[in-house]
Amino acid sequence: MKEEQFIPLPSQGTIYSIARLGNHILVGTGTFGKVKVHSSKNVVEDVPLVDLPGEADIVAIDAYVDTCPVIAVAYIMKAIGDGEDGKGFLNIYSTWNTEQESPPLNQTMSRFTFQRKEEVDSSELELIGRHCKSFRLGYLPYHLYHVPVLKSNGSYGNVFLLSGCDRRIHTFESDEGKLTFTEVPTKVYFPELSQAFRSIVTRIQINCVNDILNRVTICGFEDGKLKVWIAKKKVSNASSEQNSPSHRSRSASLSSSDINEDKDADGVEDGDPNKDDGDSDSDSEVSVTFGGETFEAITHTYDGIINSIQSYSDGFQLNVIVASALSPTFTYTNVIEENFATGTPLKFSNRWDSVLACCVADVDMDGRAEIILGTFGCTLLVYKFMDDLLPQWVIVAHKKFPSGILGIEWVNCYLHVITTGGIHVIEYSTTAYFHKHGLHLSPGTIVIPEEIKKDEDVEQEPS
Repeated sequence: MKEEQFIPLPSQGTIYSIARLGNHILVGTGTFGKVKVHSSKNVVEDVPLVDLPGEADIVAIDAYVDTCPVIAVAYIMKAIGDGEDGKGFLNIYSTWNTEQESPPLNQTMSRFTFQRKEEVDSSELELIGRHCKSFRLGYLPYHLYHVPVLKSNGSYGNVFLLSGCDRRIHTFESDEGKLTFTEVPTKVYFPELSQAFRSIVTRIQINCVNDILNRVTICGFEDGKLKVWIAKKKVSNASSEQNSPSHRSRSASLSSSDINEDKDADGVEDGDPNKDDGDSDSDSEVSVTFGGETFEAITHTYDGIINSIQSYSDGFQLNVIVASALSPTFTYTNVIEENFATGTPLKFSNRWDSVLACCVADVDMDGRAEIILGTFGCTLLVYKFMDDLLPQWVIVAHKKFPSGILGIEWVNCYLHVITTGGIHVIEYSTTAYFHKHGLHLSPGTIVIPEEIKKDEDVEQEPS
């Protein structure tokens, strides 16, 4: 791996302050109230956003391209007096303006097919910050995440989901008629997320299946829980044993009364409060119907906060990667059929401190995706599945950085590694790595970098 460029940032961001807008990378710079955009290997500029105070501490950003580019910024205004808590805000920017009566006709028609637009012109970024809808939050924001939904008028569009310190998930959607954004009850689109949880939601991942009518909803929590809801069309009372010994799990219990937007924030989550929350060797699936949908509810427990959840498709199956603070990073394959029954740890993934970032991309251009992990211990790990030699993920490359890694993006055939110090643009070549280390693979060979071999510690899987 060769570093082509390094762009320093004025202040440290968070694992939530990195977003993708087409081929542009957006990075929130923390305490300076600035959002930087990296549009090419040589250009990093400020995104001119109105109503974003310089004293703002940016917590999370997200972006998408629908009928127009949209950027959302969640931030905290620092406390002014002693004993006063900081105040949370959410600003949503778009290229809408008050003189528009409605979106253009061709854009309106595309709403009914949900044709994604990936490219964003730099001139649009200059206009996007002129129109802002600001929400004052009664909670401190955490993860900001957008997901496509099927709206009541039959068109497709994106909504923002924002988790908060109140242990709830809040939903914001666009109102094309009024050219603005409004907050709507979460149960309108995601009844499984409309409850008050026991712990703060640190990661949200939703994968739409069957034309966005069925979905897999995954939430990671501050207390190490991973909750999964698989939406299905028909009610099923089937349950299965959790056979994976590689992590702890407990029985999940879900009823329609638990999925209630009006439940008090101090109420009980979807787990049964009378059940033992300790170790268990099995994890049962519970089927429940709500709002015409049937959910298979699954719960796993890891050591430490859930830092990252990444999903990807390998052919016709959906796979999920889960990274926590103290456990190894786990991969779950074919989750629709397997119902998260078995998780496989990525060997040595927790050797360089907590994994904070995960990216799935075909970095070696061989037609099959690799898993790239970034750790708080300043190390980038590249895993490749060696099914022709042995059926497991192995490390084929790694690189040390001067500071901890917050995010990873694969853009224009370059790895963009966002650290606490800035943006590193990396050119990747697996062939060069194998040639450098003189590795001649044969059946039964496991590729292990020399730095790992020198470490005599043996990786322990969670009990």
